[in-house]
Amino acid sequence: MRALPGVRGAAYVTGLPMAMRGGIWPLSTTGEEVVRTGANSVSLRYVTPQYFATLGIPLRRGRDVAETDAPGQPFVAVISESLAKRTWPNEDPLGKRFNLAFAERTVVGVVGDVRVRGLERPSEPQVFLPYRQQADGSLTGYIPKELVLRTAAGASPPLARIRDIIKSADPEQPIAQVRTLSEIVSEETAPRVTQLRLLGALSAIALLIAGLGVHGLLTFSVSKRSQELGVRRALGAQAGAIIGLVLREGLALALVGIVIGVAVAYGAARGMGALLVGVRPADPLTILAATALCLVTAVMGCLRPALRASRVDPLSALRAE
Repeated sequence: MRALPGVRGAAYVTGLPMAMRGGIWPLSTTGEEVVRTGANSVSLRYVTPQYFATLGIPLRRGRDVAETDAPGQPFVAVISESLAKRTWPNEDPLGKRFNLAFAERTVVGVVGDVRVRGLERPSEPQVFLPYRQQADGSLTGYIPKELVLRTAAGASPPLARIRDIIKSADPEQPIAQVRTLSEIVSEETAPRVTQLRLLGALSAIALLIAGLGVHGLLTFSVSKRSQELGVRRALGAQAGAIIGLVLREGLALALVGIVIGVAVAYGAARGMGALLVGVRPADPLTILAATALCLVTAVMGCLRPALRASRVDPLSALRAE
């Protein structure tokens, strides 16, 4: 499959990130240079060579698993950065040994962490073992059955050719759940996307109501002050000055609301921190964008009453006086 046109990488894994959330095993360290003991939870996967390159998982140190990691050879493992930092802080993890899945294994590589359990929950540190060092018939739930392929940008995977290759190797092998990694991520985030759309719609309605409220309040204020504004015009006030007066009053109200709203939003975001991915509760860009949106809404709500105030007839106001 790696030789197919447009294919940049191909490998097998026992469970794709987010598609398989299980595979949690206890790990204990051993060896003369490691004196700490105890069980630690890790996420276990068996992989074939080039799995990390195919999925774009960065290799930080050491090497990938290889075809030479076969039965009869020393048991090896590739671990995640979080496991290396947790188990051997301030030490070189390469060459360290630990017990996992009924064998002692030696670390030969360190890769970046993968969010196995979804985008919202931190995953356990991960361990990747060579598929060839798993004895036939053992750990049947860990047979590398998920095929992953990386294609060139814009190229469609040659599914028909891939099916032919698999059929030639095993005519009875079923092929199911063909999908992109983006689709897997979309399935994982679908509930949050629905909630976000609903929250966005409610926020838009609240923003509209707030804008209408500012507009209504200023319209009422202008109608009550029509004589005052007319006198100002009669005494020489320009239309721009009247517009500025009304806008300043409206924006002063809006700024008070924005200050209170930012404080409340910050407190609410801290309480919802577990649901935020890639965004901090005090993200300055988000706060600035929300503030700008509220100011634009307030200006739009103030503009019509301000223009109406600038058109007050001074003669009519003086006759009323």
